[in-house]
Formats: sequence, structure tokens, C-alpha cells
Amino acid sequence: MSFDYGLCLLAAFLASLVSGLGGFGGGFIIVLFLAPVVGPKAVIPIVAAYAIFGNISRILVYRRNIDWPIVANLPLRPCRGCILGRMFLSG
Repeated sequence: MSFDYGLCLLAAFLASLVSGLGGFGGGFIIVLFLAPVVGPKAVIPIVAAYAIFGNISRILVYRRNIDWPIVANLPLRPCRGCILGRMFLSG
């Protein structure tokens, strides 16, 4: 059992390395190694936590280069699209 968790730690490290170098692919790699160990239902919240902490670390590293007014404007556009889509589909 501890070998499985060691393998998961190694997979998480490799997934983080691939994601850090390429900018994508980490979640896919971690799912492949975690699914047999923890089961398919438990993989989804684990990968969600992996993605959240990975993105938080990127924010902390690149916080000086982030254009914060653009980031503040980002949530407004999808909300408008959701409202328009609901009006279009329900009418």
C-alpha cells in the first residue's frame, strides 16, 4: 500500500513538472496514476485540489506581472453570457 502512495507522490511530482514546463497536461497525468490507487470517484476532488493549488502557486509566482484590472473584468463577461444564453434558450 505504501508503494502505491509513493508512486502517487512521484506521479504528482512528474505531473507538476510537465505542467510547469508545458503549461498543461498535469491533470491528465495525475488522473492516470491516481485512478487505480484511490478509485475513480475520489480522483475528481483530488485533481480539483491539485489544480487549485497549482493555480494559486502560479498566481503567487507571477503576481507582479498580472494585469489586475483585466483579471477583475474577467468574471463579468461569462455572467453576461450566461444571462443571455438563458434568455435565448428559455424564450
